[in-house]
Amino acid sequence: ASVYNRDSGNLNLGSNDDNDAVVINSSGDVGIGDTTPLTKLEVAGSIKATNRSTGHTGEAGVTLSYNTSSNIALLETWQSKPLVIDTFNYQQFNIGNSEAMKIDGTTRNVTIGAGTIFENERLNIKKTGSNDDAVLALDHDTGDASFYRFVRFYKKNANESLGKIDYDASGDSMTLAVESDERYKTITGPADGMNLISKLNPIKYTRPDKGVTDGCGFGAQSYKQAFDDIGAYARGLTVGSDTEKWMLDFAPLVPNLVKALQEQQALIDALEARIKALESE
Repeated sequence: ASVYNRDSGNLNLGSNDDNDAVVINSSGDVGIGDTTPLTKLEVAGSIKATNRSTGHTGEAGVTLSYNTSSNIALLETWQSKPLVIDTFNYQQFNIGNSEAMKIDGTTRNVTIGAGTIFENERLNIKKTGSNDDAVLALDHDTGDASFYRFVRFYKKNANESLGKIDYDASGDSMTLAVESDERYKTITGPADGMNLISKLNPIKYTRPDKGVTDGCGFGAQSYKQAFDDIGAYARGLTVGSDTEKWMLDFAPLVPNLVKALQEQQALIDALEARIKALESE
């Protein structure tokens, strides 16, 4: 091997003038296998880092390489060792000059294509394109195709899920279900029926700021008032504040609607029985 200077003040290390292994240019840029480095370190080929303090057994190293068959760059470890990337502030992954994904070092929140966390959510995904394109796709490719479980929900420190989102292929239905095992319930009475339903105020509405031109539903505040009037808890309701909007899910209203229908049917049956009794007199 030899050390020598080429033109322009480069320091070259190699076996001869025509086979430069390492080049250090006048700006202090280092090229390994690259004779014209433009940054502080440029390597033409794979990079391998290994811990050999205890010999070759159990070495936990990292290889940065280029796979010509798959045409991709690889960052990998050996012998089933984990790859940990540890940064103080945040980790950001770019494609070209545009941010593709970022992990905040303080909150651990993740943004994909978004760049901004709005309401302290753990994950914010933003995409552009057609309205028909999904923001998130869950592709279930296991099981016997009779049903597919896509999501489970847990509360803090719980190892048993509170609810799930399933697709039942036999019934052709997508369901959001919460745990409802009767064996674990203490039944305190029937659901409220017409006494509640008669107090609700179904409305049609518009919301020009959101593009809603023909909405149909309830106002959250008046919905809560109906429950308050009969001394019941307004299920499916999130009470807002000066900074938070009121929110409402109609699904918990179903038991009350069923009870109201049963009460109405009982009245109809009683009236029909009374009419038949009067006709037979």
